[in-house]
Amino acid sequence: LIQTLFAAGLDQDLPLPEGAMRAMDDAGGIDAGEAAVEECARYMREQGLLPGYSTQLRAYLGELEQRLFSAGLHVLGEKPSRDTMRSYLEAYFQDGDWKQENKGSTDGDVE
Repeated sequence: LIQTLFAAGLDQDLPLPEGAMRAMDDAGGIDAGEAAVEECARYMREQGLLPGYSTQLRAYLGELEQRLFSAGLHVLGEKPSRDTMRSYLEAYFQDGDWKQENKGSTDGDVE
């Protein structure tokens, strides 16, 4: 689970509990390979953190699933229109973080 989490980059969106990261770092960090990942997993099991983290991960993946786009990001060779790009960004960033004050990040040229 933890190796897959890091391989998919999900650790950036849903960081492991600090103690688990500390255990991994003490074992050489993610670059140290399987031994460090196993140490992290052992810590999470011993501390009872794995069920709670798995629940958070399931909820996060469910949220991502709900934000899936109904169409592809673009058709090969064609730029997405401003409205299409805006709808993608609104679907992905439902909280509006991508907007810049009164100007959306798609108010410029779409390249």
